[in-house]
Amino acid sequence: MSTVRLTITAELTLASPTMVRTQLHAIEGATQHVEGTTLTATPPAATLSSRLAEGALATYLHLPAGTSRIQAESVVTLSKPAYLSRRFPSLTWDQAAALIRAVRATGRTGDDTHVTPGEALYMAATSVPSPLVSIDDDARDLAFSTLAPGQPLIVGVAEVAAKIAARGLDAADSTHAFLGAMRAVGIASAYVLGVVPGRGIHPFAAVCIPGFTWFPIDPQASRPVADGTVVLAWGRDAADTPLLRLPDGGDGGATITATVAPQR
Repeated sequence: MSTVRLTITAELTLASPTMVRTQLHAIEGATQHVEGTTLTATPPAATLSSRLAEGALATYLHLPAGTSRIQAESVVTLSKPAYLSRRFPSLTWDQAAALIRAVRATGRTGDDTHVTPGEALYMAATSVPSPLVSIDDDARDLAFSTLAPGQPLIVGVAEVAAKIAARGLDAADSTHAFLGAMRAVGIASAYVLGVVPGRGIHPFAAVCIPGFTWFPIDPQASRPVADGTVVLAWGRDAADTPLLRLPDGGDGGATITATVAPQR
């Protein structure tokens, strides 16, 4: 277990006064606890904050015309992810898909694997199409040409990620392609944005292993996400995880950077 201070800085220039939505803090999760958050703007701006269902903190700022600088800080305690401290279950990808189908249909798994109401809802949400993740012929070909019946889920996940990494796509497109392949065979998978050691603000995927954990994997690099990653947002795709959004849906060309340092 370790405690870190996360600092995220966003700079943008506006042509006129605008209400800007930000999501610049770490979120509560199974492997991280947020102990304190602050947000300041230069020049000063009126703010309104609201807690989102998935644990994120959304803050609305009324920024003036011209250049503004927003800085958010979070103190985050990180714990060891389950996949680093426990053995993976001997679950095949088709068994996992059947369990997830049962959750979507009944709210509980066929073998009574413990699932919280929140996890059941999220498994359902991340099993279906979303605007930026296509379950098309390419997604189906990628999934069914890789996953063999009876293949361990974690092996199948690694092999799909390896095929996507070989395509040379950027991080967001790699993650969307991976999610499409997983959802094509009924595996719940989420788009995650985090601050990854050595990579900065970076998107990756999380695959649901029913009754065990959400396993984070970086399809662009074809490897598990580094321990010490601080999660900023979860969603179905990149459209669900904006760190900064203007009324027109864009980010106004904002420059966003993040640093993580040990908390003394």
